[in-house]
Amino acid sequence: MNETVLLPDRLAELESITREYARFSRSAGGLGSVLGGLLCLGSYAAGGLLGPSGPVRAALIAIPFVWIVCKELMRRHYYQHLGAAAEPETRRERRGRVVTTAGTALISIVVAAGVLARGDRVMDAAGYLAVVAAMPVVAWLWLRAPLEFVTGIFLMCQAALAFNGTPYPLLSVAIVFPFAAVALIVAGVRDHLRFRGVTKRIARLTGGSGA
Repeated sequence: MNETVLLPDRLAELESITREYARFSRSAGGLGSVLGGLLCLGSYAAGGLLGPSGPVRAALIAIPFVWIVCKELMRRHYYQHLGAAAEPETRRERRGRVVTTAGTALISIVVAAGVLARGDRVMDAAGYLAVVAAMPVVAWLWLRAPLEFVTGIFLMCQAALAFNGTPYPLLSVAIVFPFAAVALIVAGVRDHLRFRGVTKRIARLTGGSGA
């Protein structure tokens, strides 16, 4: 009799836990977002303060790709370590992602056409053009949430400019990106704390460790 009474509550709790857990497949980044925000701040400061030396340029070029690999590994092996649970994407979110990716692709085409129209040798601009061409692909596959998109695009732009030895100066249009980085860090910390709460709820529900 007691089990019959408790069953609806248990199912509701399981549904709530699954919904929260599934967020970490797409819209919630947790520590991956924290890392992205910190790398964004580091990239902005290094590009503006240290100048285009060889090691700095190499670091700026590597940063976006290192971040993407790290955050996806964390997503798969930490935040989804109990098994994959995909978060449904709403029509509005899908449309937004299509629009931002299409816009990124259009800008990439215009920028690449401008480089070629100036008569720059393709070999000299190969690294720059490769990063520009990769932006829409990276945006579609791995920059799923809005703050991830903003931060990731900045890091990709900084990497492209580093190939030319001209990273963003501190007092430039890039000054808006540290604010996005801080917002991403705050969101990442909040999501991570929510994930810790989810693991505790799983432990209570299953009688296990939840981790």
